[in-house]
Amino acid sequence: MLAFVADNVRPSEPRISVGGTLALTGTFAVEAATASFADVTPASGLVSYRLSFGSSENVQGTVIGTMLVQMTDGAHIRAEIVPGSGEMLPQFSPAAQTYTR
Repeated sequence: MLAFVADNVRPSEPRISVGGTLALTGTFAVEAATASFADVTPASGLVSYRLSFGSSENVQGTVIGTMLVQMTDGAHIRAEIVPGSGEMLPQFSPAAQTYTR
């Protein structure tokens, strides 16, 4: 399961909910300055999101990982989470997973 949603209490704050086969699971806050989920298309290429357990405004200093996402077409997303410092990564590793909408 993979969901890109607005927080149910603070709708202005983006959240990514992950269950299953990626390196981290749970619901994560996303740095507020990153690409809006609605703006990501196959033409966007690789997009990085820094993840934390805090609010979107407080991601700085509490990053627990980075998620790489790429829409490969209108129905498929490739995703990978790299736990750690939140360093932006240039490409997927073999651990990336493909999801179907």
